[in-house]
Amino acid sequence: MKNERVRFGEQIAYALGDVGCNFVWATIGSFLILYYTDYAGIAAAAVGTMMLIIRLFDGLATLVMGWIIDKTNLRMGKVRPWIAISAPFMMIAMVLLFNVPQTYNNNDKIIYAYLTYFFLSAIVYTMGNVSYNTLISLITVNQHEKESLSAVRFLCVVPIMALIAVVTPKLLEIMSFGKISIIYGALAMILLLVCSFGTKERYKSMEGEHKIPLNTRIRAVVKNKYFSAITIFYMLFYILNALYSGSGVFYTRDVMGDINLFGLSQVALLPGVLLSLALFSKIVKIFGKWKIMMFSLALFAAAIVPLIIAPTNVPVLLITSFIKGIAMGGALGVLFAVVADIVDYGEWKTGVRSDGMIFSATNFGLQAGTGLGAALIGWTLSWGGYKANTMVTAKGIIAAKSIYLYQPLVVLIIMLVVFAFCNVDKVYPEVEAYLKEKRKSLGDDNIELIASKE
Repeated sequence: MKNERVRFGEQIAYALGDVGCNFVWATIGSFLILYYTDYAGIAAAAVGTMMLIIRLFDGLATLVMGWIIDKTNLRMGKVRPWIAISAPFMMIAMVLLFNVPQTYNNNDKIIYAYLTYFFLSAIVYTMGNVSYNTLISLITVNQHEKESLSAVRFLCVVPIMALIAVVTPKLLEIMSFGKISIIYGALAMILLLVCSFGTKERYKSMEGEHKIPLNTRIRAVVKNKYFSAITIFYMLFYILNALYSGSGVFYTRDVMGDINLFGLSQVALLPGVLLSLALFSKIVKIFGKWKIMMFSLALFAAAIVPLIIAPTNVPVLLITSFIKGIAMGGALGVLFAVVADIVDYGEWKTGVRSDGMIFSATNFGLQAGTGLGAALIGWTLSWGGYKANTMVTAKGIIAAKSIYLYQPLVVLIIMLVVFAFCNVDKVYPEVEAYLKEKRKSLGDDNIELIASKE
């Protein structure tokens, strides 16, 4: 079928995959450190070190998963089978993670945490999330449709992230983390299955493409001049994400005196994100992805400053959260679509398409960044003398401010410098024209992946 468009129903099915991932990811990012320290009784420094070590292993696992994806050539596709396989294990791993046996001694609890966190992060989540992140470049190579998919994705995801932030503390008043993990894990499993069976991979591997040797793929990826910069940028982005999401509960509770303000700040964030994403498809046609990302990073950094000046002011927290939401919406709209563009650029530059390897490398940045961000939280809280269920000290307040305000600001400045080297917009029209002609030369079976711009 020629010029098959990506229909709205398929866009929703695609977006629901990330909603499912975030019933796991957002819960872990916002509440796992709190669970380990205040409920399981594990020291903050031990938690931070564990998260960094496991995430580094996870980063290596993503590279292996990328190689597996590039070698996969099944009737169902390259990545949709892996999303489906990961779904039930996502629920199992989630439940194991939030059920540290209270009868264990401290060392046994730490060992249990290492094993279950490794199982979820390095095996199950890597399988599902690397596959999911690769899916966008297999649904379409049309730049505007990739932008639309990204926008719909985050229009669905961000409200769920805010909902998790608001609802989870309320649920903890009536049930345990263990029971919550069963609910969230089941939802993740169902939504990932909807994504797997509700989407279509239009990009068909060319004859022999899946047989390209690993060393050839590695050389092709290294020749992609945007590859290193976007991998580093992903690591920084997820250091920022880990700091911002994981420190919020500590900042609002220990500095502002009310943990429920964390959920309220996420609700204030939501309108800004939705507004930004709703306008994204129009704005990106005018300014392009690169300019939008640079502006979004600068805006997020600027929004931190008022809270540094007035750290306990609730209206300032809510207003700056709204501004951060605008910035976050712009950044999220660009983040995954630009990697798909870099995949296309690599094929144009080298003749070798390596969706799996490039997306897994960015996922390596994601995992390493998340681990380092979580470690910074644990180490900084430990430096501040954090002890569960005790009065916070003056040094502890400084630690909470550091992980929520000062450290994110430094990361944002570095991100601006790195993304300056990721401007693929300037060459993409030539890349897209080349790919369109290349697919046409393959015949009708492959021409369908060029979605109509009309």
